[in-house]
Amino acid sequence: MIKVILPVLFFVPFIAVNAQNFNVNNHITVATGLGNYHPQVEVLGDNKIGIIWTDAAGDDLYFVKQTGIDAFGTPIQLNPAGLAAQDYNWCGPDLATWQNDVYVIFRSLGFETGHIYVVKSTDNGQSFGDTVRVDNLAVGYAQFPDIAIYNDTVFVVMMEHDDVSGTNPQYVLTRSFDGGLTFDTPTTGSAILGYEACDCCQPEIVVDDKKVMIFFRNNISNTREIKAVISYDRGATFTDWISVDDHNLVLAACPSSGADARLTDNDRVISAYRTAVGGVGKVFLNEYNVTTDVSENMIDIYMAGASNTGINYPQVAYYNGATAIVWEALGQSTDIYFNASSTGVAGIIPTNAINLTDTLGSQSKPDIVILNGQFHIVYTQLSGNEVRYVRIGSLVDVPESPALIWCKLFPNPTKDFATIQFNQPQDEQITIKIYSAKGDLVQLLDQNIQGNSTTIDLSKLENGNYLVNAVAGDKEENFRITKQ
Repeated sequence: MIKVILPVLFFVPFIAVNAQNFNVNNHITVATGLGNYHPQVEVLGDNKIGIIWTDAAGDDLYFVKQTGIDAFGTPIQLNPAGLAAQDYNWCGPDLATWQNDVYVIFRSLGFETGHIYVVKSTDNGQSFGDTVRVDNLAVGYAQFPDIAIYNDTVFVVMMEHDDVSGTNPQYVLTRSFDGGLTFDTPTTGSAILGYEACDCCQPEIVVDDKKVMIFFRNNISNTREIKAVISYDRGATFTDWISVDDHNLVLAACPSSGADARLTDNDRVISAYRTAVGGVGKVFLNEYNVTTDVSENMIDIYMAGASNTGINYPQVAYYNGATAIVWEALGQSTDIYFNASSTGVAGIIPTNAINLTDTLGSQSKPDIVILNGQFHIVYTQLSGNEVRYVRIGSLVDVPESPALIWCKLFPNPTKDFATIQFNQPQDEQITIKIYSAKGDLVQLLDQNIQGNSTTIDLSKLENGNYLVNAVAGDKEENFRITKQ
């Protein structure tokens, strides 16, 4: 069931977004009975996805790895016995990957006594090693860690307080040059603005070959806006900052909702954040040119005329032009919403947003990544104490790395027959589904592959546009094809 943000619900497998079609697959329960706080998802080095979350009942931290299309393995507990993990529904641990390495950063339980720890896998999440303490404060305490990896360096941002009373909250950066075994003395980050950081919103750190950027909610006399500080020397010093949010949100208390951000390949950065305009809740998607210090595209992602009650916790994904955002807002209850474009932030059309909810009850705290031209979303199902996952397959050419393409389809257009050619010889069963432009299943084929290609017969279909969905084992591709 897919709910569209319109007065009428359309229960069809494909949704038009930005003149594109999207195939919303069945929602899958990743884990149940092990908590469901603050799930996060990331792409692993073997082109699977990994998911983390915390359990409020046991104060534990879990990781689970994708084993196939819409299938996941047995969750692994990452915090050792005797080290309880901090668990909030509005914030929590983070993970980052580099090649075969997976790093998970978390805070131990105890608001003023907890510490920051990292745990690492060197085999794409099959197993994890021992915890390593990251913070080393003699006075005060640290919280809200976030992590990024680039080449040989692990970057951890965390909030530090001057003392146990929680004064002067600021974000600092510490680095590891030995694969997470040791961390250097923290570098001041947010303090270069001259104000406090908002003391209960998580940060976001993004890194490329030129810069390290920390996004956080600033606090100037209860004006709480999203800023980003920049380092051009791999995090040794922070010397510049940008303002991606100038909406003058004034609150007496922290909204507990930080920013999310992704760097693009043209010195732009895309950030998503919650604010309010004229007392109305808003989530904005902002594409910022770091070189020229100009916001080039800013989109109010919620559709005009809809109730913005409860709009919060946006997360953004980007890959080679494909841009997607998920967030939570009030539908029948708290629901998960999605919007996307294959042409960057400028292509996001707010009225194309869709409600992904497939069941009654509250769904919250979504996260999203892009892998193999598809959008992978995780979220909390509150009523069932579940972590859930849904995959959205684009029915157009979402840009992706040629190395990840499993097969290709040609000729296109075609009159009668088309060939699916594989990038290496196959010896397995393939299921091919052909859908009309309206989303109707018009042909179902099960074939044995032996070799580098297989043929599909379109001769009996009417002329027009179709989707070809091919699945073999844990591999899947979607193609648009025109029958003439």
